[in-house]
Amino acid sequence: MPTKKDVNPQAFRMQVTESAANTFTEQAHSTPNIAESGLVMELLKVQIEVFQNALAEGDQVQVAIYDRPLTSIPRLGDPGVIAKFNQYTKLTTSGAESMVTPVEFDLSDGGGNGWLYGKKSLYIAVVGTSQSDPMIADAVILYRLKKVTSVELVGLVQD
Repeated sequence: MPTKKDVNPQAFRMQVTESAANTFTEQAHSTPNIAESGLVMELLKVQIEVFQNALAEGDQVQVAIYDRPLTSIPRLGDPGVIAKFNQYTKLTTSGAESMVTPVEFDLSDGGGNGWLYGKKSLYIAVVGTSQSDPMIADAVILYRLKKVTSVELVGLVQD
């Protein structure tokens, strides 16, 4: 039985604000997955934007999108991590060096196929270092709904 997928990508929006400056803060977001019907998200791209305070030596902000609740910001290689953004400010003789946001991650294989995601929630977290105010991070995930078999679905929802 061939799998069916939605042709038109849709946007899944997420936001998180630190509960206090320099404090790991996580926000869960319910996905549009419908396990009973075998419909799961096919993740194509992720965009992350951070609203940063004034740049100073050592300022850092980390944002991650992942599949399970955590108590600290994960590393990119940790299980369940989908995307991770890390910005660190280094002052040089020519001034501050800083990455411009938003940043974009392409999760497709180049042939139009994305990363299948079947869980009921996605998590986004942010934590700042040396910040005077709480950090805010936004993310937009470009996705399509795709129908998968029950065997595929079991593999997608297990760790």
